[in-house]
Amino acid sequence: MKYALYAPLNPSGPKPISNSYQTQSFQPLIDQETLPKISLHPRIVNYYQLEINRGLLVTEIEKNTPAGTSGLQKGDIIIQFHQQDVGRSIDLFKLLKKDLIGKNVAVTVLRHGQKKMLDIIPAERLVA
Repeated sequence: MKYALYAPLNPSGPKPISNSYQTQSFQPLIDQETLPKISLHPRIVNYYQLEINRGLLVTEIEKNTPAGTSGLQKGDIIIQFHQQDVGRSIDLFKLLKKDLIGKNVAVTVLRHGQKKMLDIIPAERLVA
């Protein structure tokens, strides 16, 4: 089973996932081709005292998806997910675990050289 980055579309929170979806296949909302790794400028690494020197560049976000409504933008560089450093796509996808589904997860990005914290709620997405 694969997971996607989702955030609630309404303020009352995410809708429960139907048990009928449990046997279906899922695909990530943001796939590895969409998140190429990128080296961070040494000044940014030093300024923010980062323990990594690379992140994941967001090159595309599907509209009307929870990841898109969470504030994640094209051009953002994801450096942390759930307080864990992510410098490669595989790092991010390893952190997308079933126990995080439906829970608020902190994502740290660099946007135009500024460090920003976003909240995203991972959820399953049925492949059409």
